[in-house]
Amino acid sequence: MKKKLEIFQIDAFTDSPFKGNPAGVCFADGLSTSEKQLIAREINLSETAFISKSKIADYKLQWFTPTSEVKLCGHATIATLHFLKEKKLLSEGQQIRFETLSGVLKCYSNRNRYFMEIPIPKISTYKNSSR
Repeated sequence: MKKKLEIFQIDAFTDSPFKGNPAGVCFADGLSTSEKQLIAREINLSETAFISKSKIADYKLQWFTPTSEVKLCGHATIATLHFLKEKKLLSEGQQIRFETLSGVLKCYSNRNRYFMEIPIPKISTYKNSSR
């Protein structure tokens, strides 16, 4: 049985076609991790974002490069926010939460701009073994 899947290419950080930073975006309910990886490889953009149902947030969001899943991708998250707003699933000023490998990301739109709160990086001391 064949699945019908719509995949959108959205250029983040621009108002002009063929500029900005492109990302693939699609709904992913019912897709396995291996299917997501194959799709990302086929799309061959730096990242493809996959949106699915979540039990702890509004949506689950996963990002795949052509070769692996990644923990966080800013431009593909921004592209996803634009996609959800275009699909009328995100309203102006509405906060939305994504379940990700990096934790729950809080995002919102405001005046056709998109914002995301990212986790504070964990910094550790580098110990040079040659000293």
